[in-house]
Amino acid sequence: KRAKLIARDQADKASQAIQRVHDAEFGIKEGIWVHLPGVKTSRETHIAMNGQRFKLSGPDAGLFDSDLGHNVLPGEAILCRCTYRRIIPELGDDQ
Repeated sequence: KRAKLIARDQADKASQAIQRVHDAEFGIKEGIWVHLPGVKTSRETHIAMNGQRFKLSGPDAGLFDSDLGHNVLPGEAILCRCTYRRIIPELGDDQ
């Protein structure tokens, strides 16, 4: 049971990382946090992050999680199922 939990957590982390790399290749630099409730509980900090805009990369990537004391990206915290919606830059934007 523990191995299954770890495998799911690591697969979710890998999927989010791959998505961010693909988005960066297309010039997508920001996202909107989408909270996905956990099976048993949800982090209050992640519920509060729902709908907030954040950077996908760089030193200020993610949003500050006061429970962890640092910025996190969706899916980065243990058993976090959150994801993000891409913010597609307008043509000609110099973001």
